[in-house]
Amino acid sequence: MLITVTVILAILLFIIFQIIRIYNSLIRAQNNVQNNLADIAVVLNKRYDLIPNLVATAKKYMEHENDTFIRVTEARNSAQTMLKSMMDDKTAISALLPQLLTAEQGFSSALGGFNLQIENYPELKADTQMLNLQQELSNLENELATIRASYNFAVTDFNNLAQVFPNNLISGFFNFKVIKWLEIDNLEEKKEAVKVEF
Repeated sequence: MLITVTVILAILLFIIFQIIRIYNSLIRAQNNVQNNLADIAVVLNKRYDLIPNLVATAKKYMEHENDTFIRVTEARNSAQTMLKSMMDDKTAISALLPQLLTAEQGFSSALGGFNLQIENYPELKADTQMLNLQQELSNLENELATIRASYNFAVTDFNNLAQVFPNNLISGFFNFKVIKWLEIDNLEEKKEAVKVEF
């Protein structure tokens, strides 16, 4: 009888230990995803902060392009607001991520139109400050692509951990949701839209 009770207690302790181990692994993986998302937010904010300087420099040369400036500024503000909302509410990341991607697409499209307008102003294209700002923008785009890839790897690790058996039982019980990747198709279109050509 004592052996049976000991075996049952050992089995229960083993199960409890496994549940704790799986739960902690899920938390670590989820935190890694959020850390990668925070890295994306930092680079996006740097990019958003760069735009007013880019617009201010261009305004010196492009006196008749107010519609372009307005579109870029509004699209930037929209994307920046969506990013802030998503980072403020960590529980709504999966729900807000598609909206951020849509806002980012609008911003990138407006920025692409802005870059096309720059082509019509040779003196602006030769401006040292403008060249530096465009190089910084290009560097941020490259950094963003690297961080997006890291984010998607972290999401894959989390989703794999949450979906394999028996982890899926624990993740379901504790309401861990599958996290969406940043879609490559959309991101490639955005990267093309903001490519700086001379």
